[in-house]
Amino acid sequence: MSEPPLVEVAVARPVPRTFTYRTPPAMLAPDEAALPAGSRVEAPFGRSRLRGVVLGPGAFDGDSGALKPLLSRPEDPVPALPADLLALGRWLAAETVCSLGLALDAMAPPPGSSSGRKLLSARITAEGVARLAEPETPAAAGARLSDDDRRILTLLALSNGAVPLTRIRSELELPPGRSFSRLEREGLLGIRRQATGLASPPAPQQRSAPPELNREQRAAADTLGAALEGAAYAGFLLHGVTGSGKTEVYLNAAAAALEQGRGALLLVPEIALTLEMERLVRSRFGARVAVFHSGLTPKQRREAFWRVRTGQARVALGARSAVFAPVRRLGLVVLDEEHDAAYGQDEAPRYHARRVAWFRARQTGAVLVLGSATPSLEAARAAQTGALKRLRLARRVGGRRLAAVEVVDMRPLLRERRGPRPTVLSPPLAAGLREAIAHGRQALVLLNRRGYRARVVCLRCGEVAACERCALALSLHRRGRLAVCHGCGRGTPPPEFCPGCGGDVLRAEGIGTERLHEAVAELLPETAVERFDRDTTRAAGERARLLGAFRQGEIAVLVGTQMIAKGLDFPGVALVGVVAADAGLGFPDFRAAERTFQLLTQVAGRAGRGDVGGRAVVQTLNPEHYAVRAAAGQDYAAFAATEMELRERLGYPPFARLSFVTTTAPTQQVAEREARELAQFLLDRLGPHGVDVLGPAPAPPGPGKALHRRRLVLKAPPAGQADVRRWLHRLLADPVLARRTAVHIDP
Repeated sequence: MSEPPLVEVAVARPVPRTFTYRTPPAMLAPDEAALPAGSRVEAPFGRSRLRGVVLGPGAFDGDSGALKPLLSRPEDPVPALPADLLALGRWLAAETVCSLGLALDAMAPPPGSSSGRKLLSARITAEGVARLAEPETPAAAGARLSDDDRRILTLLALSNGAVPLTRIRSELELPPGRSFSRLEREGLLGIRRQATGLASPPAPQQRSAPPELNREQRAAADTLGAALEGAAYAGFLLHGVTGSGKTEVYLNAAAAALEQGRGALLLVPEIALTLEMERLVRSRFGARVAVFHSGLTPKQRREAFWRVRTGQARVALGARSAVFAPVRRLGLVVLDEEHDAAYGQDEAPRYHARRVAWFRARQTGAVLVLGSATPSLEAARAAQTGALKRLRLARRVGGRRLAAVEVVDMRPLLRERRGPRPTVLSPPLAAGLREAIAHGRQALVLLNRRGYRARVVCLRCGEVAACERCALALSLHRRGRLAVCHGCGRGTPPPEFCPGCGGDVLRAEGIGTERLHEAVAELLPETAVERFDRDTTRAAGERARLLGAFRQGEIAVLVGTQMIAKGLDFPGVALVGVVAADAGLGFPDFRAAERTFQLLTQVAGRAGRGDVGGRAVVQTLNPEHYAVRAAAGQDYAAFAATEMELRERLGYPPFARLSFVTTTAPTQQVAEREARELAQFLLDRLGPHGVDVLGPAPAPPGPGKALHRRRLVLKAPPAGQADVRRWLHRLLADPVLARRTAVHIDP
């Protein structure tokens, strides 16, 4: 009897190597001599069973009988990961300094039985959803609740309606098999099955005809069409003002790719935008579309994956993770709103979809299109240097004008304030809202902060109440009855005494969307006002319901976070209001000014897309800041010139690349010592290559246990970036250091 074939497997664990296993003969199909590369398997790893991906034949110098056999293999019709995704995984692991197994696991379909051999014919399935059963705060159950129990109940307390169990597990990072039955038995929540559509609903009976493109759109579409005919990589920056019709250019290019027998990948940054874009894309391409985003159940994501992998769907649409969709003969890759921070992944592999899209396009000879009204400075710099070709859409479709922007200086209003309640709506914004509603128009009001109050501060010592687990400031929700950590999701009753000095002189400061919604509803008591943020859109189908009701005019004013600021096209919106426009300028982030400019410009662009002109009212405490001034004039060139000069002088991207190394330790003394030793180690090896090592400094708080965290920042010029990645890979080859160190490389 011949020896069982050996295979090399990358397991889904942060380990710096791959492993060789034996293949049980029963695991092979009759026509297979060995497992094909890209096959999904389950492998033993110590006492665990881990997901893994076969890379190819394995090698072992000793007795192969000493090797462990693989445990199982899903009944996939073809290997889950084709050759181009295996190559992408190797690049991604090197690029983001993570293990190959984690990189490949991010691309594979969710674990579970494959829907590849027999795609589901039913269009409706059921999933478990949970709803809070009692009106009290999650802390009311007392000591019988675990920390995760409190986080689950807090999430449900903040949500409108029933939340899918899969979304609860995903958002709170709970184990996939986490049971909710004990909470149900104790009467704290109710669980039921709810019907939900699958990832691929039937195609519409009638397709919409493509609208006629204007001169600028036609020029951009023709350029992309010519590049597609060249069948070689070409990169473009589609820089178009808000409302200029970038989406139609994307769809025209996708149609051209399909005519050539190639596939298309369309990315948007948010689930809410996926829902809007899906409506357009399905009306154009019907059943050839598959949709990917985190709001789908694992079963829905598996079905979407296999429809694309087997060629039944040629257009993949979705949020960040859709960049890994296994599109056959990929011809077009589009990132809409390419500037958006939501394209960055915060967990290993810590990738940015823009970098992954660039690699996939070059790898497959596809056309890459980055689209935005406010391009990232990285994309703008690439256009300056010729790495991308810039296509301009300088005018709105139909000759409509950009919204007129009025900046309101809130400092005099706050100085004149009387009483304990803060000024939420300035007189110009309040008057604008009344006028818009009186004329039968709609309005959007943005505040990029969830909750009712922003924080609780002690008036005696100045300490801000923070989460014991994450050290993040607690925000008040549910009209101030619940203090929530937005890092780990844990909720508690608001503190009665200062955690620092023990004093009882506490004050809630700042406002969030919950309080803003209340203020707008008080101003317009006879008007339908709804809130659109992460808390109100967790419930199954709530995003689609709210957006559909707003589109139909059933909602007159939508109050929300940045989720309402981008990509949404509602012709009835005549007014946009922005509260605390400068709040993001105080963040300890070198991109703070850029993100503030982008947010203000994008949200102003939601107004005036119909037949009536639009207006934006921007409330700020810093009207002189160059980002606010440029956004008020919707002048991207002025902002980019100022910001680019600052970045070049200070050595920040796009003129350098940053790597962040965060270490944790059980005590402050150990954290300081180990971080200093690591900083010196890296400086000795990377300093000669022109790399600056900054720190250590206290790291920003993060979810998880409140360990002592220190962060190093590595600033590398282009010539030193490969050296940085090489040494970081060497560091993380130490299993002890790998468990206590996180690496994030800025795109």
